[in-house]
Amino acid sequence: MDFKLYRNNANIDFENFKEKLKKIDFYTAKKEDIGVFHYNEVLPNVYHIIFYINEEYRTGSKFVERISSIPMDIYINSFIILEKNMIFIENIYDEYCQLIINNINSKFNLLFDKIILNNNYFCKLVYTKVRKVLQCDFEIDGSLIQKENKNDTIKLIDQGEQIYFINFTLDLHEYTDILISIKKDGKYNIATNVPIVLVSILRNLIEDIAIE
Repeated sequence: MDFKLYRNNANIDFENFKEKLKKIDFYTAKKEDIGVFHYNEVLPNVYHIIFYINEEYRTGSKFVERISSIPMDIYINSFIILEKNMIFIENIYDEYCQLIINNINSKFNLLFDKIILNNNYFCKLVYTKVRKVLQCDFEIDGSLIQKENKNDTIKLIDQGEQIYFINFTLDLHEYTDILISIKKDGKYNIATNVPIVLVSILRNLIEDIAIE
C-alpha cells in the first residue's frame, strides 16, 4: 500500500481529538464532499481512519467540456499516530491527500503539512533497522546513482552522499520478508494491506523522526 507522510505542527490535545472523532457518525452526519467513513483505535493513540470522497467521473470531448458525469465514492485509508504528531495517508492521488489534510486541519484545529525526510533519517534507518537493501538511489552531482546491497549503500552513506530512494526489508520480528520502499519526499510503499501489520511497520519506521 502506498502512503504519504505528513507532520502536524500544532499541539494535539489527545482527549479533545478523541472526543471530536467519537462524535462523527457517517450514517447520521450531513454528507459533504469529504468526511470520515469509519475509524478505530488499532493501538493506544494510533487510529485507522477511512475517509470518503464524493468524487465524480466526467466525460467530455474536444469541443464539449462535459458530456456526462457519474458520481462515485472513493475510500482512502489513513493512520494517525498521535504521540508522533504524524499521519500516513493512502496515496492514490496527491489531490486526494490534500483534500484529507485540509479536512483534518479544519475539523481538528491541526496543522498537518508535507514532510521531507533528511539524510540523517535514512542513515539511522540503514544502520539500525534495515535487514537487506534491494535498491538504494543516491543523488550525486545531479544524477541518481544506484546501489543494490547494504554494504555498498553504507559506503556511500559514509562518504556523505544523499539518499533519494531506498527499497529494503526490515529487521523486525516476523516482518522480515515484507518489501518496503521510501522516498525522501515522504512517500512510503509497504507490501501489505493488513492494518495491524501496517501500523507496526509504520511506527517502527518513524521512531527516529524527531517531534517538532
